[in-house]
Amino acid sequence: MFFLKTYIYSIFNTKYYLELNKKSMKIAIFYFIILLVFFSAISSVKVFLNFDNKYNDVKKEFNEKIDEFEIKDGLLTIKGENPLIIRREYLNVFFYDSKNEISFDKKDSIINLIFTKKEFIFEDHLSKIREFRVPYKKMFLQNINKEDFLMFLDIYFLITIILLVLFFVVLDILNIFFMTIIITWIARIINLINGIDSNFKSVYKITLYALTLPITINIILVVIDFNLVYFNLVFIMICLFYLLFAFNNIGNSMIKKESHL
Repeated sequence: MFFLKTYIYSIFNTKYYLELNKKSMKIAIFYFIILLVFFSAISSVKVFLNFDNKYNDVKKEFNEKIDEFEIKDGLLTIKGENPLIIRREYLNVFFYDSKNEISFDKKDSIINLIFTKKEFIFEDHLSKIREFRVPYKKMFLQNINKEDFLMFLDIYFLITIILLVLFFVVLDILNIFFMTIIITWIARIINLINGIDSNFKSVYKITLYALTLPITINIILVVIDFNLVYFNLVFIMICLFYLLFAFNNIGNSMIKKESHL
């Protein structure tokens, strides 16, 4: 009940920040964690569905264009379209059984999965591990057919999708925490300019509540799969807007109390 009330009032009633300012830092952090968990859950599902759809497209194209696929004694043999390049957003999957290594255009790709005559090559442009090569013999892919290979791909892509989901979610959460620190310092400087005496802890506490609308907008953008240019700037501006009204209300409340003394 507290979370729902705080969530609604944090967006629609800036005067409620007077009450929130009286709450402890532990309560503010608890509220913020719940908000992040909710955001992470929705973001995770969206990322998972996006990559799962891309993988299903890759499987479908592989089945349509590859008639026979066999790895025997650590060597790949393909009958059908050869070489085969399957391109999806941020993902390239490349198959060929030529003895000579073939290069191909890898522009705009994050992950490249390359199946050559003798080895599997994984290229990841997100992590520090840019490339690693593994012979089929070391992957226990010595004697498999097309159906076995698709089963292997199912397991591999499931693991990959889970890791990518974790990566993007952690990246988003770290970005939000980083923005929180920046916003807190900006808000504190603005308070000092306006003659409002406030320490970092008190400003940070109110900032956690003021992030409600920016995080909500971020969730909506994730759901509708819309990439807003300069969203971090918009994120900061919205939060500062709430903080401006919040500290103005807090400041006026303090002045009224002093005038009654």
